[in-house]
Amino acid sequence: PPPRGSLPRPVVVGVESRELQVLTDAAGDTADSEAGDLEEASTAATEDSSSATLPDFDVPVEGQPGVVRQSGHKLRFCSRCGMFQPLRTKHCRDCNWCVRTHDHHCPWVGTCVGEYNRFFFFWFLFFQVLELAWFLLEGSSALFRRAGRRGSEPEGNNALLCIGLLLIILFAIMVSCLLCFHCYLASVNVTTWENITWHKISYLMKL
Repeated sequence: PPPRGSLPRPVVVGVESRELQVLTDAAGDTADSEAGDLEEASTAATEDSSSATLPDFDVPVEGQPGVVRQSGHKLRFCSRCGMFQPLRTKHCRDCNWCVRTHDHHCPWVGTCVGEYNRFFFFWFLFFQVLELAWFLLEGSSALFRRAGRRGSEPEGNNALLCIGLLLIILFAIMVSCLLCFHCYLASVNVTTWENITWHKISYLMKL
């Protein structure tokens, strides 16, 4: 039988042996080149499919057990939670668990601000600013009305109202600054934790 990838010698009547040899060799070379191209295409397709299905998390090489990477960055292992922390994840000491896209632990809401509630925390700040502005407007208008009716209201009530307005102004300034800061963080897609400790985070220190 002829070798694999070559064509058998055809029996042709009336053709000289040298011409027959040339024709047969040309046909065999064509078949070999087509087989080689088919094998290269199959190999390339296999490599493309295998590279396309590689997970984002991987254990890269032998001799480094327990090393897990995400987007080329080595992930830290949290001994308290017993898990590898994905990028932008931080263990919260107050909540005692790892929080994805950790922003900060907010004592006012009693929990961490992270991936699943950053949106709600932003709008919480927004409506807090509106509420404080409304209280400041109402308190100021009440104070001016009482000033116009001097003598009809006890002086103690006016003093308490002034103290309340000062506290409202203080909280309004604090919450407004915090809202502006989170507007900036949202515009650059960075969390509070990342903004403060940029130089200590492995995936940010080289940027």
